[in-house]
Amino acid sequence: MKGEKALLTGSTKGSYFWDDASGRAGDTGIPAIGKPMQKGLFSSPSWPLGTEGYITYQGKKADFFIGDRG
Repeated sequence: MKGEKALLTGSTKGSYFWDDASGRAGDTGIPAIGKPMQKGLFSSPSWPLGTEGYITYQGKKADFFIGDRG
């Protein structure tokens, strides 16, 4: 992703849902992308499944991929 043009900058609200780790499908079933719950999995109602990117917050960076609808 280095050197690529930013698709979105600014601020937005985020939310999360809890996975109690009781199974590979998580509390709400297998995500739309068909992969088990995992670190970096984000959901979006509009971004294409498989989209990759990163967020920064308070000087910390986290990579993500869109794996579910939300």
